Amino acid sequence: MIDAIKNRRSIRNFKNKKVEEEKIREILKAAMYAPSAHSSYPWEIIVVTEEEKRKALGKATKWSDFAAEAPVCFTILGDENKSDRWIEDTSIVSEHILLEAVEQNLGGCWIQIKNGSGKDPEEYVREVLEIPKRWRVLSVLAVGYPKERKPPHTEGEFKEEKIHYQQHSE
Repeated sequence: MIDAIKNRRSIRNFKNKKVEEEKIREILKAAMYAPSAHSSYPWEIIVVTEEEKRKALGKATKWSDFAAEAPVCFTILGDENKSDRWIEDTSIVSEHILLEAVEQNLGGCWIQIKNGSGKDPEEYVREVLEIPKRWRVLSVLAVGYPKERKPPHTEGEFKEEKIHYQQHSE
């Protein structure tokens, strides 16, 4: 597990190579194993492989242009009426997807949609993907075969000063 965490980097440049259905399925399985507060599972996922829709998702925020190049985008939705913990639950789902992408020899990057930059990215994504109003859009995860590999995180990035035991020690 620690290897997947160390190798989980933000990848924004992808090869022009389709992600196989088996890999997408494994990524979705990993998402399904995400825990949920009170077992409410207030989330759904839209898998976007269609080129025109990916290009449109690339226009969602001022930072999301690379989504157009990714062969697959996972759009993570939450139902705030089903759970007041929908943000936490959908965040865990999102990270499970990105970690399994690493396991599938893929790369990916989280695009913040909820409270994202630009002109109401959540409403824009809702319109592009025809998402009913009751769903909130947390993120779009652009995934594909990386054009380049970033080095894994190193032990030197472990910052002891960020850790406290029993109480804050400032």
